[in-house]
Amino acid sequence: MAARSKKKISVESSGKRKTAIARASVKKGKGRVRVNGSPIEIMQPDMARMKAMEPLAIADAMGRLA
Repeated sequence: MAARSKKKISVESSGKRKTAIARASVKKGKGRVRVNGSPIEIMQPDMARMKAMEPLAIADAMGRLA
């Protein structure tokens, strides 16, 4: 019998403004959120952190995140 391959589910997106480029990816894991390689908990200012987490909170409320 052939071994079944596990599908890795991820979503990747990017955005650009002037010369800045932002990349984001969402994949199954431990629920850690990182911005430029650093944990989002240390992101300043607080308002920027809240805006970054808002789509994740909405998706979680809709039951789309585990």
